[in-house]
Amino acid sequence: RRAQHKTLGSELERCEREIADLALAGRELGLLLAEQSAVRGDLDRRLRDGRVTLAREQGRLSALVRAAYGAGGGGGLRLLLDQGDLARRDRALAYFGYLNRERQARLAEVREQTLALEALALDAVEEADRLTLLAAQKEDARQQLVAARAERAALIAGLERDIAARREGISSLSA
Repeated sequence: RRAQHKTLGSELERCEREIADLALAGRELGLLLAEQSAVRGDLDRRLRDGRVTLAREQGRLSALVRAAYGAGGGGGLRLLLDQGDLARRDRALAYFGYLNRERQARLAEVREQTLALEALALDAVEEADRLTLLAAQKEDARQQLVAARAERAALIAGLERDIAARREGISSLSA
């Protein structure tokens, strides 16, 4: 009985250590979840900003296209047939070419940033979900250990009562 009592005591102590370890791991997971939530919030904000910038650049590009269209149809043919100042025409074409390439580069850059931010936001959501699941699993394990500890404590209390009753029985027989 003493060996059984000692075994149960050491098993109870081991369970207590496991519960403490799981509680610490749960707190660490909580901190990781909070950190992930902050990162996700920052990524969501950056994603919104990127989308706003993309929409603004698309609007500017659309305005440029509308302005070119409003200048009249057949612009390319008219430029070719224009017998005016060739140097002025070449400068204007070069200028519009530079502007167009710059706008296209900025638009492509904003699109790439938006796609990268969307990918990061998706990764952050997946990581937060994984950490939430892990925290739930750790909490389930902790609850099982708490239940096992309560069961063992009740068993030890029962053994101690049984030992005390037998000691009284032995002492009454001795007397």
